Amino acid sequence: MYTINNVLITIDFTAMDSSLVNYVFEFSKIVHFKKAVLTNVVGTTNLDEEVPNPQGEGTITKREEIIYKLESLAAKHKPEDLDIEIIYRVKNGDPLTEILEVAKNQDIDMIVVGRKTIAEGSGLLSRKLARKALCSVLTLTHNALPHFEKVLIPIDFSEFSYTALEKAVKLARQTPLEIVCLNIYNLPNGYLASGKSPEEFSKIVKKNNEKRFKHFIKDLDISGLNLKMKYQLDTRNARAKIIFNIALVEHVDMIMMGSKGKSKLAQAFLGSTTEKILLHNISIPTLVLKQKEVNVGLINSLLNM
Repeated sequence: MYTINNVLITIDFTAMDSSLVNYVFEFSKIVHFKKAVLTNVVGTTNLDEEVPNPQGEGTITKREEIIYKLESLAAKHKPEDLDIEIIYRVKNGDPLTEILEVAKNQDIDMIVVGRKTIAEGSGLLSRKLARKALCSVLTLTHNALPHFEKVLIPIDFSEFSYTALEKAVKLARQTPLEIVCLNIYNLPNGYLASGKSPEEFSKIVKKNNEKRFKHFIKDLDISGLNLKMKYQLDTRNARAKIIFNIALVEHVDMIMMGSKGKSKLAQAFLGSTTEKILLHNISIPTLVLKQKEVNVGLINSLLNM
């Protein structure tokens, strides 16, 4: 099973920072992260510039000042009994490029990024990271609460939706967690030739998917877990909207999705449904799970061809 040990937290010294750091430290009480890397990218700032020392007399470099701020942020939210290594990285340049580089160098399994809801272009960096990172990406909105009582997992019977469900099952073994699985289905083209009404054919497809789900989870131990399956007919090609609306109705604390693509290379990136959820979701933490080892191995193989 793909595990998440090393986490990168993107810090930009806005009001969201406290939410991100607090969320990760609270989550770590359950999943036991080994390492958290707080990363700040400062654009074109000269990191060797001398600035007043915030701790006393004299001066320090701009890099040292930023690291001091990162250390203070971590110290403010880290529980005393939390066993986790904390590393600080300060970079110049393009945020997307530098964050991905730190993620590679620090063997990061999950990037945690905030999604602002009011700024122009809000959510752009989080979507770019989810699209291009080879590891998993957790997108949090402002004031996201570290509650882990109920998660929603879209199920399309693919390998990557299985990865998301497998991860949720493991999490449910560590803390009381309700898992809501959602299968969204369409009526096949030409179904009218069968002579059945849309309602009749919908029941046939749903019944078939119920059988598929039983086979889908046959190797997962879900005994004693609070897991339920929901089925929803999509008549308007609006999967992302359906997922988000059901997440709201179910009052879930997180949407967990496996990155989906029709080829091995595409699976390193995102499907259109995931893209749309990240674009329109302004309230629910969303974890896009990627199999880092598979993606890194594939990319390295392509580069060496």
